[in-house]
Amino acid sequence: MTKLDSTKKAPLIKAERTSIRLFTTLVFISSAVLAILVFLIVSNQARNAALELQKKSLSRVISVATDGVLTDLRDELTVIGNSLQHRPEIRQTLKEFYKNGNSSSLVAQLDDPLVNGYVGAVDIELVKLRIYNKDYRFIAESSRGMKGLKKNLPEFISTKAKVREGANSLMTLGGLWTDNNSKTTLYSLLLPIGGFKALGYIEVIINPVFNLIEVGKLTQKPLTIYSMKGEKIEDYSPINNLNKLTLEEIEYTLIGDDNKNAFRMVLLDDVSEFNQEMGITRITAIASFASLTIVAILIVLSLMNRFLFKPIQHMTKQMQRVTDGELSIKVDDRGLKDFHDLALNFNTMRKMVENSMQTLEQMSLKDPLTGIGNRRIFDQTLKHEWLNYMRNGKPLSLIIFDIDFFKQFNDLYGHQKGDKCIQQVAQVISKAIYRPSDIACRYGGEEFTLILPDTTLEGALYIAGLVRQLIDELRIPHRKSLVSDFITLSMGIATTPLEGVDSAEELIKAADTALYLAKEKGRNQVRTTKD
Repeated sequence: MTKLDSTKKAPLIKAERTSIRLFTTLVFISSAVLAILVFLIVSNQARNAALELQKKSLSRVISVATDGVLTDLRDELTVIGNSLQHRPEIRQTLKEFYKNGNSSSLVAQLDDPLVNGYVGAVDIELVKLRIYNKDYRFIAESSRGMKGLKKNLPEFISTKAKVREGANSLMTLGGLWTDNNSKTTLYSLLLPIGGFKALGYIEVIINPVFNLIEVGKLTQKPLTIYSMKGEKIEDYSPINNLNKLTLEEIEYTLIGDDNKNAFRMVLLDDVSEFNQEMGITRITAIASFASLTIVAILIVLSLMNRFLFKPIQHMTKQMQRVTDGELSIKVDDRGLKDFHDLALNFNTMRKMVENSMQTLEQMSLKDPLTGIGNRRIFDQTLKHEWLNYMRNGKPLSLIIFDIDFFKQFNDLYGHQKGDKCIQQVAQVISKAIYRPSDIACRYGGEEFTLILPDTTLEGALYIAGLVRQLIDELRIPHRKSLVSDFITLSMGIATTPLEGVDSAEELIKAADTALYLAKEKGRNQVRTTKD
């Protein structure tokens, strides 16, 4: 007989020594542990997906807010640049330079705003002023301000400027750019000097960091701006005693108009509440699985594929789609309670992010002082209505309004009453229109516009007369006005079809020319392109 090998190991659990209860208990424990591990993995994936969505959404919020800040910055620079290029001293010294070639007087004129201040000095950080001839060649620059900049236009502005012709050469050009010498990121705006017959061009250069920090104020979250070298430039923190353990960094790289990386913007988002909700969901789910009976486990094993794994897979795919930018997708909340709660929390957060983005988008289209459309919505609407006019041939009217002697009003009554006056005029202009298609906008400073689709010249004159009547009824005192004891308006109207007007920009110029005629003829009146 062959002897049995005494070294052969016995199994850890002998079947003949194992009771059904013990075996069932082991199956239960193994199944419960496996189920808990599966849930932890999936819930962690869902948490990461939700957190990634929040970070991507906030990155888009930063992008939208940054675009809005840069748009407002361009509007402010346009106002400042216009006030500088309209100075008769600059025009006169530029003419003298062309005669004698001496730029010292020009330098003195360019230094004046940096020494004595300028309109909008509180809102921007002016670092340099430059003058170019009609061929965009450098003539002079302020001796004050930033040193070491190359004496030429930024390349992307120069490229666009040199291909312009005719009236297009009078349009402003500008954008964000990085100086190759100092590696400093700046913002430039190029404007013509001399009105419709440009004598040359003036470049207004500012440091945009002062304005970009407004992104933090808009989002009400801590924001730090770094240079592309990693140097900290500016920060904003509306919250004291931040808990670094519950903060997530959302990075956004701002690319300049010269296609170079300009700034690295880091927003801090507090995820403590999010972590708490996810933690509660996890604990609830684990407790539910741990308390299941053997019978429930056997049932769950047969139904798990239908009621657990497939819904989780479907939910994860939906979350991933939302993370990829499809904010309209609603995560399906049908299923087990734990996943229902998770989907509800996820959908609530998605809706909050979507609403925040919509709110920021609406804010970027309204003038903050008057509540009517801003320059951005004016440009978009006029472009849209011009395309409609080109398709259907129905008349399109544009009215540009200007408050007469408003600078004198501000000087006499102060800026607070000046702002109140602008608000009242905006309300009057809004009351004069009644069709949803008619759009009132603040064009800039004390200028307003009305876009009147499907409106003839007679209709536009009627609206302008109604505005004048309502303004007269306001009777806002203006002792410094040269035409009345009360606030008055000068108005210019342009209506299509109009000879020589083949674009929305030319329609603006036509209405502006009519407005100029109204001012030239004594103000407090309406002029059209036919006058």
